[in-house]
Amino acid sequence: MLRRRGRDAFLDRLAPNCGSGVIVILVGLIATMAGVQQASASSVAFGSMLMLVPVGTYVVLRRLAARVVLERDLATRVFEGDVLEVRVRVHGRLPPPLFDLRLTERISISRLAIRTLAFGEPGPGDDEGRRSYRTRCDLPRGDYEGGVAYLRLGDPFGWFECRRALDAANRILVLPRIVDLPPFLLRALGVARPGPGLQGPGAGLGTELRGLRPYRPGDPRARIHWKQVARGGELIVREDDLEHEGGLVLILDRDLADDARGVGQTTLDRAARYLASVAVAARRLGQRLAFHDGDPAAGLIELARDQDMMIFFERLARLSLAETAVLPETLARVARELARPSRLQIVSTARSLGGLQLGPVILEARRRGHELCLVLLDEDGASTGLPTIEGVAVVRIPPRLLGHLRS
Repeated sequence: MLRRRGRDAFLDRLAPNCGSGVIVILVGLIATMAGVQQASASSVAFGSMLMLVPVGTYVVLRRLAARVVLERDLATRVFEGDVLEVRVRVHGRLPPPLFDLRLTERISISRLAIRTLAFGEPGPGDDEGRRSYRTRCDLPRGDYEGGVAYLRLGDPFGWFECRRALDAANRILVLPRIVDLPPFLLRALGVARPGPGLQGPGAGLGTELRGLRPYRPGDPRARIHWKQVARGGELIVREDDLEHEGGLVLILDRDLADDARGVGQTTLDRAARYLASVAVAARRLGQRLAFHDGDPAAGLIELARDQDMMIFFERLARLSLAETAVLPETLARVARELARPSRLQIVSTARSLGGLQLGPVILEARRRGHELCLVLLDEDGASTGLPTIEGVAVVRIPPRLLGHLRS
C-alpha cells in the first residue's frame, strides 16, 4: 500500500463519509423535540420518522459495504514504459442496483490520475461486477505494491456515502526497459558476431576472421600466419570466432561511483537497461551468453533459455548498489572459473574504474585467453583516472544513446 502520508492525501480527494442525511436527522430531532414540548403526537411521529429512516439507511449501507469483496487481477511483471491492463472484480453480496457502487483506486507504478470505476446492475443470477482499464508503467525498475483501493457506496436518496478501504495487495515487479541498440554499437561491443552455425538476418554483421595475435603454447600449427612470420620473425596466429566458444559474459560493477550529484542509483538503472538490451541483442544473434551481477559470492547465470532470461530480468529489477568495491575480486573469479576463452564485458563508469587497481586482474584474464571490453555509462564521457591497458577495448555509450537509457 501507499505510505501513510500518501493514503491521507488520497482520502482527501474522496467524498466525505457522510452527507445530507445528517441534516435530515437534525431536522427530525428538532421536530421531535418541538412535538414533545407542544404535546403534538403528529410532530413527534414525523420527527421520529425523519431520524429513523436516515439512520436505518446508513446502517443498511454500512452492512452492504462490509459484504463487498475486491479482487484485482494484473500482471506481476511489467517492463518500464509498457501498458498494463488492470482487471477489477467486486463480488460477494452486492447491493441492489438502486445503490451507487463505485471503486476508487490508484496503481502505484503509474503517475496517472486516480481512477474511479462505477459498477452497474449485474446480470440475472450474477452476483459480481467486473471492470478493466489500462495504465502505463512510468516508474523505474523495482519491486512495488499494487496500490490502494477504496469502495464508495451511496444510498438511493443521496443522503450518505459509505467509504471502506479494501484489501487488494498486489506486488508488481517492474523490469528494466529493453532498448534496440544500433548495429554500429553492437559491432563495437563485439556482440554482432555470428556464433557457430548461426544463420539468418544477424549473420552479416560479423566476420569469421577476427584478427591476428601472438602465438600461445597449444595453438594448432594450421592457424599460424606464415606471411606475418616471414615479415617480422615472430610467430603470429589467426584468431577466429570458433576460438571464443565461451561466448559473451556480462559483468556488472555494483560500485557505480558517480559525481557529487549522487545519482548512482540512476546510473545503476541505466546499467540495468543496458544489460537487458545487450543480452536480448546477443541472444537474437545466436551468441552464447552468461551474466554475473557483481557479487563475488554469486555465480555465473547461463542465459540459454527463455526461463533463464526471465530470471535475469528479475535480478536486474532488484539490483542495488554495493557498499564496497568488489569488481577486482569478481573479475578474477570469473576469469578463473570460465572453462573456455570468452569475451568479458564489464559494465561500469569511468569514475568507478578510475579508483580501482584492475591492471593485474585484467592482465591475468588476458593471459587466460579472455577478451575484455569496458563499457562506460558516464553521461559526460569522463575518463579521468581510467587505466589504459593495451588490448582492452573501451566503449563509451554516446550521450544520445544514454538519453534512451536514462530514467
